[in-house]
Amino acid sequence: MATIQFKYGLSTSPNWPSLNLATGEPAFLTDTGKLYIGDGTQKVLINPTYGTAAPLDVGLDEGEIPVLGAGGKLDPSVIPATFVNNVYVVATVADLITLTDAQVGDIAVVTGAEETYALQSLPATTQSNWVKLLFNDAVLSVNGMSGVVVVAGSDILLTGYTGTETGVIAATDTVNAAIAKLNNKFGDYLSLTSGGTVTGNVDFQGTTTVVTQPAGTNNTTVATTAFVKDAVDTAIGSIDYPVDSVNGQTGDVVLDGADILATGYTIATSASAIVPTDTINDALGKLEYGINNISGGSF
Repeated sequence: MATIQFKYGLSTSPNWPSLNLATGEPAFLTDTGKLYIGDGTQKVLINPTYGTAAPLDVGLDEGEIPVLGAGGKLDPSVIPATFVNNVYVVATVADLITLTDAQVGDIAVVTGAEETYALQSLPATTQSNWVKLLFNDAVLSVNGMSGVVVVAGSDILLTGYTGTETGVIAATDTVNAAIAKLNNKFGDYLSLTSGGTVTGNVDFQGTTTVVTQPAGTNNTTVATTAFVKDAVDTAIGSIDYPVDSVNGQTGDVVLDGADILATGYTIATSASAIVPTDTINDALGKLEYGINNISGGSF
């Protein structure tokens, strides 16, 4: 009986990669036990080992399997630059070049200089490839506090306060100077709360509250508005006003011609001149008589 043999060889044969199989033509690799059949364009593996990537070629191109290099790491060219960042800690800037495993994007904290660097390009053993990160770290703490700081009045001491400043508070004053000016300006006023005495010219501004003295008090005690009002009301209440109203009007009365009636008016019976002692009715009567008795004169 005749024996039919498939085309066969080793996977390590230099001819295997370029071997072309016709459609339906088989080929067997004796060292791996893999059977391939051509489809006219490529070799199709018939018996892959499932659960492994054996059917794929090793390499760094699309569809290929990269292999681990020295140190059990992948080639940096197959890892995105932003894939992962390692953080290293070293004592000095000079120690950065000792980070031989660092990749682009890795961070190094230099504790001695309180600085942070990032690896911009390979190799990590070149000092200039490490770039210092700039942070606004001029302020490390505020009054002993760090983080999200909220400063209140209770957190600020008047360190260096002398209390010697006087005058008007200016925008350039420190808190110490402003408080000193207020303290010196109102120090005498504050003594009043304990019964103290203020000498010199005192300028009370705003609303000042003092004790209202009994009615009839006559001394140098400060008179409140209530005391003055009571005194005025008492004085006004004792005045006898002979006139209650003028032509039906009260208050600040202002009269004009429309407010005065010619009550009791009669025309004059003879011609005579108007004199200062005439009433308005007398003057009107004389005028009306003169108009009614105009004479053309004699000739």
